[in-house]
Amino acid sequence: MASASRKINSRFVKIKAPVMMMDMGKKVEPVWMEKDFFPRLLDTIKGYKIELKSIQFLHQHVKIGFKDYKHATKFRLIYEGKDYK
Repeated sequence: MASASRKINSRFVKIKAPVMMMDMGKKVEPVWMEKDFFPRLLDTIKGYKIELKSIQFLHQHVKIGFKDYKHATKFRLIYEGKDYK
């Protein structure tokens, strides 16, 4: 079972993800170690009609910003209930 950050009433959720940030000259780009992880994550978010504000890629993590804390809490409950291995 996957885990997400557990800050109550926060609009942001930070999850572990198979992503590495690689230096590509002047920019730092995300490189996915598992090609299906991000599309499945977006399909889950779209399937439950959760509204996003932002997505930030970090080294081995993804930080997702939601419309409000209710959408973030809904995502946490759904994400922790699914198996993303």
